[in-house]
Amino acid sequence: MVPLIGVRILNQNEKYTTMELIYFILGFLFTVTGYGIVLLTKTKSSHTALLKELHSYRDLSFQQFDRSVAKHSKLEKDMREISEYYMGVQKQMEDDAYEGNTKLNERITELAGLFNEQGNRNKRLFDMADKQLRQQQIEIQQAANTLKKIVDDPTTLARY
Repeated sequence: MVPLIGVRILNQNEKYTTMELIYFILGFLFTVTGYGIVLLTKTKSSHTALLKELHSYRDLSFQQFDRSVAKHSKLEKDMREISEYYMGVQKQMEDDAYEGNTKLNERITELAGLFNEQGNRNKRLFDMADKQLRQQQIEIQQAANTLKKIVDDPTTLARY
């Protein structure tokens, strides 16, 4: 009978092979974990940048809205002044029915032109402000939807 020396050596190598396999698996797991941490860090920084950009768009739209409200208030004040002036002119016309009718009619025509011009400028301003607010709201909604898709995507969660 042949001694089992070869079998014993095979068993010792098998023991070392098992240890090498365990070390290989541990090394692989540590590498994958490290890579995952790096990817999570990059994803966090990109999310942070996206949130910062979203906040800047929101702040910009709030500032634009505040400016629009301030211009609207000024225009309302100007329109009130014009209206008061118009009422004063109308009262003066009632008091002086015949005196200076020509001058008053010219002034009323001028004021009506100014009033219409101011109204047209006011309308253009509000149309522009509404358009910008809608556009920024759409951009904010798109950014929020994109962020929600990224967060809710199961493949993204599975990757990290």
